[in-house]
Amino acid sequence: MLMATLAILGLAAERTVPRPRPPGLAPGAIGPHGVDSKARSLDGRPALRPAPRSAAAIIGFLYLNEGRNDAGGGVSPNVIAGFAARSDGSLTLLPGSPWETGGLGPLGPAFFAAPRLGVAAAGRRLYAVNQGSDDVAVFTVGAGGGLEALAGSPFGSRGSEPQALALTPDGRFLFVAHTGSRDIVPFSIGPRGEPVAAAAPFDIDGIPDALVVTPDGRFLLASLPFLARVAVLEIAADGGLRQAPGSPFRADANSADGMALGRGGALLYAADANTTTLLLSFYRLGPQGRLQRVGGSPFGAPGGPANILHLMNGGRTLVASLPGQDALASFAIDPQGRPSPAPGSPFAVSPSGSFPTGLASDLSGAFLYVANALAGTVTVFRARPGGGLEPAGEGAATGVAGQPLSGLAFVPQGDADGDGVPDASDDCPLAPDPLQADADRDGRGDICDACPLAPDPGQRDEDGDGTGDACDEDRDGDGASNGADLCPDAPDAAQADADGDGVGDECDNCPEVPNPGQEDADRDLEGDACRRMSARIGWLFAQTEAPDNSIAAYEVDTLGRLRRLSGSPFPTGGKGPVGSTFFAPPRLAQRPSMPPVLYAANEGSHDG
Repeated sequence: MLMATLAILGLAAERTVPRPRPPGLAPGAIGPHGVDSKARSLDGRPALRPAPRSAAAIIGFLYLNEGRNDAGGGVSPNVIAGFAARSDGSLTLLPGSPWETGGLGPLGPAFFAAPRLGVAAAGRRLYAVNQGSDDVAVFTVGAGGGLEALAGSPFGSRGSEPQALALTPDGRFLFVAHTGSRDIVPFSIGPRGEPVAAAAPFDIDGIPDALVVTPDGRFLLASLPFLARVAVLEIAADGGLRQAPGSPFRADANSADGMALGRGGALLYAADANTTTLLLSFYRLGPQGRLQRVGGSPFGAPGGPANILHLMNGGRTLVASLPGQDALASFAIDPQGRPSPAPGSPFAVSPSGSFPTGLASDLSGAFLYVANALAGTVTVFRARPGGGLEPAGEGAATGVAGQPLSGLAFVPQGDADGDGVPDASDDCPLAPDPLQADADRDGRGDICDACPLAPDPGQRDEDGDGTGDACDEDRDGDGASNGADLCPDAPDAAQADADGDGVGDECDNCPEVPNPGQEDADRDLEGDACRRMSARIGWLFAQTEAPDNSIAAYEVDTLGRLRRLSGSPFPTGGKGPVGSTFFAPPRLAQRPSMPPVLYAANEGSHDG
């Protein structure tokens, strides 16, 4: 697992550990989280075919952040490919596609699950990261699906190597995650749709991968695969970020990659990027940002390693792409939110597909669109009852030998419910409501609002009973009404309270010490009343062996906890290994003097 992790970052050790390749791939660095930008189809370019024409109505537009415009090595200009998506499942390449972003694609290896494309629906703006040029391209989506670059685009990302972005549902804020500077940068969205520097960059204390914003816009979640953590970040009124209490949370399978939120942000599904099998983790996300593992997680299923997840069909179907198997794994979500493999899963994307990665669906969840990273095509599936999938016509060629990975986005077009209100501005796009009645003014029309008289823009529904948490008398569904429930946001039918402080054991931050106020000054989910005393006992140093070598540094306390030192990792001024190397030789040494001296070997530059 360690060497596969190093391969993702493009470290020299990647060259020394052979890994099996999926059929049909030429040499390229493929790890559990990412793919080398030099990987390509065997003939160098996909066999391109024109997308079939169809008389069916256009239901939206599908866009792919290709990452590059050719299958060769080196840095390449980035482009966006676009299709008209039709009601029969067919795709038609849009006139003018592909569009140049004005920036560059990846400098090297890239994460699979990092979302590279985002849509601000209200303003019909499309945002795309350019990893190789440290900027973000912004486009206006025209009535016919054509893209027009915003004046001033691309805009600087305020960091190094942007790989992922996420927008709040109201379109007020854009967050850009960087793997080089290891931070997440908040932007506010200006009147033209332009990113405007907002709060200070947030040091995420690791390399961020997948990003997702809760539907109510209160939290940003980031997977940290190299730390096996999921960070839950509170979003402030100015777009600033800070860790929610207890964050970052340990991933239950010692990994975390792609993520998907269900039930208005009450449930989180995470792909575990296991190197040999398909594992899926399942958590509850509390209204204050606490992430709790659900019993039985992680769940296994037939299929190989998965990275990217997509929830569709009204939250009833969860899909994972399996690039190494040229297939998709599909799960049916039961009333408790638990995933179970759909009959017939996994489903092949061949013959037109190869190495499936990015996933998106139309507004109704009837169709699933799959980007085939090394085939230059998009495959379409139709959702079936019970979580199943079936092909919906032939795949369509993008005309680009790119590497779209998780850069896939759908923009609705038309009037799906026929009420005379365009989908982009309809407060109930799938329920006819020409009057657009919205009694609680939360942006959700009364006819489709889970709480029509209680503002709840995120439509959170923890127990999945169809009544939103904002108006549900028993929102966790454990049989105890909210007023009488010792843990109203954590299912606990037994209502156990060992310390008798009126807070149930299931949600008590000191379950054995009475503390009805639940005071927690340091926000670590361990209450002040039962806080364990700790003291620093030393420091831990780890050499990264990156191409530009560096040393990661941590403070260690008496409870065994590690806290990254400010400024870590620290550059050594030399280079890591440039070829084959050994695991065992020690590359760090300490002289016990006052002050202590640390020595580091730079194998790639023959110095230390």
